[in-house]
Amino acid sequence: MSAAIPETQFVRGVAALSVSAADVRATSVVVVVDLARHAAKVLEIRATVPDARIVGFAPHVDEIASAADQTGVDVALPRSRFFHDVRAAIGYS
Repeated sequence: MSAAIPETQFVRGVAALSVSAADVRATSVVVVVDLARHAAKVLEIRATVPDARIVGFAPHVDEIASAADQTGVDVALPRSRFFHDVRAAIGYS
């Protein structure tokens, strides 16, 4: 992802998401979540950065709809589609 989007910052946990509301509006913060591993963290992420766009990916197409409904992500994609074009997946322009 860093190669496709140089401004990418990786964090190891929700506590590291110290983004102010002004930063979110100014920079269009997108949080990417591996739903197979961290779906339970989406609500915590939403509470921490409520205005961020949350994009999740999961390994199988049949898990996507369920994951989107259950977790509250803004966009849920199959892993293959997400990594095929990361910029398009997160809405990077």
